[in-house]
Amino acid sequence: MHIRDPILGAIEISPAELKIIETSQMQRLHYVKQLGFSYLVYPGANNTRFEHSLGAMHITKELSKNIFHENIEELNCAALLHDIGHGPFSHQFDFILNKYLHTNHEEIGKQLIKSTEISDIISDSGMSVTKVLNFMSGKSKGIVISGSIGADRIDYLMRDSRYTGVAYGVIDYNRIKSKLAIFNHSIAVYEGGIVGAESMLMARYFMFSSVYLHHTTLIIDQMFAKALIHAIEDKFIDVNDAKTFTDSTLFNLLLSMPNNELVKRINERRLYKRAFYKEFDSSEVRISEQHIAEEIERLGLGDDEYVISLSHFKPEEDKVYVLNRSGKLVGSLNEVSPLINTLQSTSKNRSKLIVACDPKNTKKISNRLNKILSFK
Repeated sequence: MHIRDPILGAIEISPAELKIIETSQMQRLHYVKQLGFSYLVYPGANNTRFEHSLGAMHITKELSKNIFHENIEELNCAALLHDIGHGPFSHQFDFILNKYLHTNHEEIGKQLIKSTEISDIISDSGMSVTKVLNFMSGKSKGIVISGSIGADRIDYLMRDSRYTGVAYGVIDYNRIKSKLAIFNHSIAVYEGGIVGAESMLMARYFMFSSVYLHHTTLIIDQMFAKALIHAIEDKFIDVNDAKTFTDSTLFNLLLSMPNNELVKRINERRLYKRAFYKEFDSSEVRISEQHIAEEIERLGLGDDEYVISLSHFKPEEDKVYVLNRSGKLVGSLNEVSPLINTLQSTSKNRSKLIVACDPKNTKKISNRLNKILSFK
């Protein structure tokens, strides 16, 4: 069968893939937004982890055909399942998983596969569960899913760009997919695909700048995180249960919580406003969130009356090799491309500090932090 997708067109689904898609674990992803609270900044950003999972699988199949010249069922399933462990509000919940369960959504995804009917579906279809899990970890041919120019990244850049209406994420996928290879267990691009690879890494940079690290979204994320931490520590929510919630299940539960002013503010879009904002080089300036919090609370504000967001843009860390037509190594992309070399060097230590609060308190926080914080 085929599923129509607004980004990729007709996505072909095998009988085994359909059985996996119809499990409750996969269906939950219909109700987990890909971009968390970004819809409060970009109203169209309502795309979900479910459609992204289908897209990543479709792109994996096309990359496999071009690179390996074969259809690898376990690899396709790994791409389909790669986000199954995401909690509500996607990456906004990852901090909670790490803080309270000392794990991440990738490990939870693997546990879900091994402990649910998904494992039986894979095995009964003649596939290896172990291979699927290994591919999900990026091992061997799984690099086409998680690599720096892999299916996961290709899909979310195109999809997030479309749904936010931000043109910076537009990439030449058809050109890129025909120019990729594997070299030294890593993604490589032929010389004819350098411009396509450059455009993709540039698109990622611009999407981080304009969407993923948008100051309003970062403020909402921190307001939500504080509310959720209070709910967990007050025993109102069990994090083991919450990790399998949908966005609306968790948010509505938080709305029913006593002392839920932060969640009510998000729900009514009465958001905290910036009192202090600075982009800086983290190799030159050291920032202590605890010190900032102590200074704010000395002004008489409670823990719920402000948020601190300290974010770091992570430039492309994976090495992308460049090959000539014969498949011989020319060098890495940052060596061959002055554009990527400059992008990596200038964004390597780029950080952003935001302190936000109710508008009535912005001036006194701003005055205080401008006195105690110094930036070059």
